[in-house]
Amino acid sequence: MPVLVNSTAASQTIAAAGTSAVTAPARSIGKGTPLASVRCGVDAWVAFGATPNAAADPRRFLPANTTEHFFVEPGDKVAWTAA
Repeated sequence: MPVLVNSTAASQTIAAAGTSAVTAPARSIGKGTPLASVRCGVDAWVAFGATPNAAADPRRFLPANTTEHFFVEPGDKVAWTAA
């Protein structure tokens, strides 16, 4: 189960493969580029974008029980699917 957390304290747990409802915030002075922190309970493929597709490139592999931090664009969502 990945968890998406961004710099504005919005978060979402996605229990089944799919796409987040939470989007990355707009850039603003003093806050910089949005950051998504993703943690998966299973080996997974993750993708970011306005309409991300974790089943196809571009995507990134994330091992189980690992937290990774990704710079994303404003409005981006995260999608995941089991590897």
